[in-house]
Amino acid sequence: MGIVATRAVRVLGALAAGAIALAGCAPSAEAPTEPSAGASQASPAPASPMPTLGPSEAAPPAEPGSDPATWIVDLDGVGPIRVGGSIAEASDALVAAAYATQPPGSCESTAVNFASARAAPIVLYSDEGTDRMGVVTVGGGVLSVEQRAGSPRTIDGIGIGSTLADVQSAFPGGSMEEINGRFVVSGNASSGSTQYLTFLFFEGAVEQFTVQERPTRYWDFC
Repeated sequence: MGIVATRAVRVLGALAAGAIALAGCAPSAEAPTEPSAGASQASPAPASPMPTLGPSEAAPPAEPGSDPATWIVDLDGVGPIRVGGSIAEASDALVAAAYATQPPGSCESTAVNFASARAAPIVLYSDEGTDRMGVVTVGGGVLSVEQRAGSPRTIDGIGIGSTLADVQSAFPGGSMEEINGRFVVSGNASSGSTQYLTFLFFEGAVEQFTVQERPTRYWDFC
């Protein structure tokens, strides 16, 4: 082999070695790796809290229903019938509860009478002949078992048929008026004024009760 050929072989060898070295330094084309499930994946955004009702959005208290047995008796009145309120509005509530108006009794100018087959009779007395109600009475006379059971009661269950002992236990601050045969409870209504809840007895049990603005007997309004 001549000198020229020998040099050519050396040059080619050097070029091949350089190419091999460069190939070793180049980054390898590997398949992309999937990110790990721990640190590389983004966490889901937290769920937004449920909206709550503010004071102005709160649901109003439930109104008394059309079943007199669910009506509560207190110093404000009897269920939807509010002493000091409108007789016309109270009449509408009684008609919605399946009461029917009856002919007036002895208090023709002030009383509006209502009767029901499933609850005790109710009488509304106007304040001096106006639409403003001063007295509401519940009961009176002979009642059926259904009428007694379907009548309004106090939060303690006091109503038609309750004994004097029951009434005294529920209202220890009340007093019995022997001359009138009635048990009287007085206190502040929600309006702030003093009103009266009275119970009349017959043969040891409540026959009738009233809610009224004045301490006088309800029949004195006639």
